[in-house]
Amino acid sequence: MSDMATHGDQGPEPEYMTVREAAALLRVHPNTVRRWAQTGVLQAWRIGPRQDRRFRRVDVLRLLTQDPEPR
Repeated sequence: MSDMATHGDQGPEPEYMTVREAAALLRVHPNTVRRWAQTGVLQAWRIGPRQDRRFRRVDVLRLLTQDPEPR
């Protein structure tokens, strides 16, 4: 028997999220997530040759219980 997961197996949630994934979870525009990264509201890591942003899922979830900016 193989140790490979089947396509139906979702597995654990990924630890890092893209700008689009974080924005969808936070229910804000992706540009808002980018601005929060630039201003330090949400810590981002840059990866790859395009220097794409990635966000730790735990940090994004923490923002759901806070109001990062007055509306």
